[in-house]
Amino acid sequence: MNKVGKPVVVRHDGFFVVRDDYIDGGTKYRGAQALIDSMPDVDEFVYGGGSAYGFAQIALAKACKDNGKKFTMFLAKRKVLHPCTARAVHFGCNLIEVKMGMLSVTQSRARKHVEATDRSAIVPM
Repeated sequence: MNKVGKPVVVRHDGFFVVRDDYIDGGTKYRGAQALIDSMPDVDEFVYGGGSAYGFAQIALAKACKDNGKKFTMFLAKRKVLHPCTARAVHFGCNLIEVKMGMLSVTQSRARKHVEATDRSAIVPM
């Protein structure tokens, strides 16, 4: 179990700003960490995502790596990996690219993967 530290809070022009941008995956890393902590019997977290643009993939990949878990993600096949997806792969994401990968298709592939794999779970993000 790996815990991210307390948030860094800075004051900027009279506002308090939480600087979770210092964490790979941002604030979503904290949520991914809580998800992993809540499911100790799961060895592989599976995400059937529709967007290559978000930080959830980075947060999940990093949190899984930090906790010795596997992270598999189903995404639409692209000519060039989006930088967020490349960062998730850097952290150990098992990326499965899906031709004609509309959201319903990637989610279906993720569900089928979980049904066929022991100790795995769909990520509800």
